[in-house]
Amino acid sequence: MQRIVTFFTALTLIFLSQTLQAQTASTEFENNIESIAANFDFDNDWGFHSDQNDQLYYIDFENLKMNLSDIIVMNDSGETLLEEEVMDLPVNTIFEIDFSEFGKGKYQIELRSFTGLINKEIEIK
Repeated sequence: MQRIVTFFTALTLIFLSQTLQAQTASTEFENNIESIAANFDFDNDWGFHSDQNDQLYYIDFENLKMNLSDIIVMNDSGETLLEEEVMDLPVNTIFEIDFSEFGKGKYQIELRSFTGLINKEIEIK
């Protein structure tokens, strides 16, 4: 009987030590994310981030209220510059769009899902 109690006590201690290690790692990860997020303008409703020069835009799939199927970038005249099928990507993906290759101008980012559509207009100066 004492062996069983000793065995379960040992298991409990191992479980607790693993839980504490996981919490420490999680806290370090959250601190790193907060320091990275401080460098971007963040729009909670859309999941869009941009760098300080507005040349790179990031789409955080986890902050969107729908699962995306496609991401489309169009210029001011409606010409499609980028079209990516993203339905196979994980829901915690951060998708990067580099506008430095497109030049200055107004652009439309279209996030498509099977249940809706989100449009975001941006201007690169």
